Amino acid sequence: MSPPNENAPARTRATNTASYTRKYKRFPPYGKKLMLLRRSGKVPAQVIMVVFDWKDGRAYPRIVIDGDTPIESLEFSYLSGIPTQIVYCSQDADRVDAVVQAILKVNPSSLFTFNLDLVDVGKATTIIKPLKNTLTLVTP
Repeated sequence: MSPPNENAPARTRATNTASYTRKYKRFPPYGKKLMLLRRSGKVPAQVIMVVFDWKDGRAYPRIVIDGDTPIESLEFSYLSGIPTQIVYCSQDADRVDAVVQAILKVNPSSLFTFNLDLVDVGKATTIIKPLKNTLTLVTP
């Protein structure tokens, strides 16, 4: 084995500056399960709930967005063509717009928001993208 060349140019030295930033999006809890369901050719029979609290929407297919998760880092492609409802409390209202914009990019069949704090007070539901009737009537 030969000794290292002390006169080697600086450009041959290792710099160890590897970048470990992720360029892919993460699935929120239950999102990967829904993606696998879609890839197998199945579609949920109910509206998909997008919730910010683990206690909300347990009776429905849902995804949970934790409070510290940046919305732009999440994968929502499995919501394409599926009716979706965002259920939230007023404390999460500042995150709803970012979630709406991210979900609209994947084109769900419909998108609604539901504010749990406005159930007794007034209008709790907001229609963002209405469900369109896809049936075509043919007259003879």
